[in-house]
Amino acid sequence: MLETIRRGATPAYGTREALSTAGLLQVCDWLEFFEAVEYIAKGMLKRSGTAGFSAFTQEVNEVFADEGVAYTITNTGDIVLRVTTEYVQAGSDAMSMLDRDDLEVYGRQLTDAYDKLKLRKLDPTSAVAAAVGALEGVVRVALGVDSGNISANRTRLRELLHPTLVNALVNLEAYRGDIAARHEANRGDVSQEEAIAVLHMCSAAITLVRQRAPKGR
Repeated sequence: MLETIRRGATPAYGTREALSTAGLLQVCDWLEFFEAVEYIAKGMLKRSGTAGFSAFTQEVNEVFADEGVAYTITNTGDIVLRVTTEYVQAGSDAMSMLDRDDLEVYGRQLTDAYDKLKLRKLDPTSAVAAAVGALEGVVRVALGVDSGNISANRTRLRELLHPTLVNALVNLEAYRGDIAARHEANRGDVSQEEAIAVLHMCSAAITLVRQRAPKGR
């Protein structure tokens, strides 16, 4: 039924709750749709327990998957980002590496990147920019330099990391620049899935750079 609604058609049958919200859901943007679905799901769970709730959440997740939406609805009725355990761990490891006064600003920047992929702050393009920016700052601290991006400092960075890995980090910068240009030209923004991948890579790279940084840096 939810799929029918999102396609712009009113379902011919269904529960009183679902039919009563069909017209509203047809004109909602995705954020409003998420909030409406959460409200319905939690209401169902509160009134009738798991009876009907499991089927409803399964249908919601099928619609999300069909639409390429990087979210899932949980068994508590909350809609959350659909990510792997490894993604969460990479973020946690990176944040622990930035628990130092001179790295605090990059910790805040990385936190901001993750915040921009939360449901009510969704901004994948800015999330990528913040994550790559945090990585650039961490690289400068590790190299003991005050300026320059990863590309400008690639020669010195190769003293800490394998050249191919350095090239991969340079390409992350290039990707950040490309999506910024695409955004300015209204040629499309980064997808949620791409942003998740970039945040995962940046977090893992931050951890690696901190592990390889000379003592005292």
